[in-house]
Amino acid sequence: MRACKVPYDDPVECLRCGYLTSRRRLGSDGHCRQSLAGIAHVAPGACEPAEYVTTCPDCGATESFDEAIRCAECLEYPCVCEAGNNERF
Repeated sequence: MRACKVPYDDPVECLRCGYLTSRRRLGSDGHCRQSLAGIAHVAPGACEPAEYVTTCPDCGATESFDEAIRCAECLEYPCVCEAGNNERF
């Protein structure tokens, strides 16, 4: 029985250097950087939140993460279905 996949556990990799992480870690301190400071306490209803961009901790590229390609057979990245099938028929 296969456990259901959680979307935030999907692997993503940096398109520039190939750094691999999970989607849920993109919001952590090492994977995001503030791009615009927010404006707060100016007037009621005029507050603007800060904006953040994802940043690769290895190469420093911004907004460079894309989904890593999963194996069509085992649905894992990296593929684990070839681990025990090294024999040739």
